[in-house]
Amino acid sequence: MDAEVIISNGVTGPGEFIPSRVNVHIEKGHEDYRFNIPVSIILKPYELPPLLGRAEVFDKFEITFKEHDRRIEMTRIFPKAIPEFQKRHF
Repeated sequence: MDAEVIISNGVTGPGEFIPSRVNVHIEKGHEDYRFNIPVSIILKPYELPPLLGRAEVFDKFEITFKEHDRRIEMTRIFPKAIPEFQKRHF
């Protein structure tokens, strides 16, 4: 593998990973979202559950973790329009 290996420190100590991207498809009922988000491919076996990263996910959804139901609820957030008078001041 010719990808750049990065060493990062986490709750279990240092670990090696390769940054990459993955296509994600979230669909339920009439809602259908597709994103290409960053992921980290861990190179050594770790006893970790899958982690949902913040990058490019938390800014698109309001996320509620319902641990007792082993459920994650995601509600799409749509950016609010900036009023025209505020655009002139940036």
